[in-house]
Amino acid sequence: MAVDLLEHYDGTCAHEYWHDLESLFYVICWICTVHSGPNGRCRRVQELENSNIFSWNVNDFSTQSLNNIARTKSALTEVKGKFRRSIEKDFHPYFAPLFDCLGEMRDCLFPTALDEDDLETVEL
Repeated sequence: MAVDLLEHYDGTCAHEYWHDLESLFYVICWICTVHSGPNGRCRRVQELENSNIFSWNVNDFSTQSLNNIARTKSALTEVKGKFRRSIEKDFHPYFAPLFDCLGEMRDCLFPTALDEDDLETVEL
């Protein structure tokens, strides 16, 4: 679910098309973390416990749980370099060919004024 919708689960946020794109992005991240390749084989919980995405798995839909998920999703996508390092660490190696595509998708969905990678090229 998109961060805006998680933060406004009470219905005060209008559903927009980009929310669906953002949700698709998170579904792909979930699949690449939880599964270990073809045929839908799931990874062991022990492999996932320290991943960013593991915290998205909650047993209740309380406001606190939804806000926690929104915060972890925002933290994951906030900085381009941090996102790349996270997916390289958390995703099963089988999905490595998707890293660049997801990085570009992240850039489109969550544009920022300057990412940490961009700061290296800026002359002060």
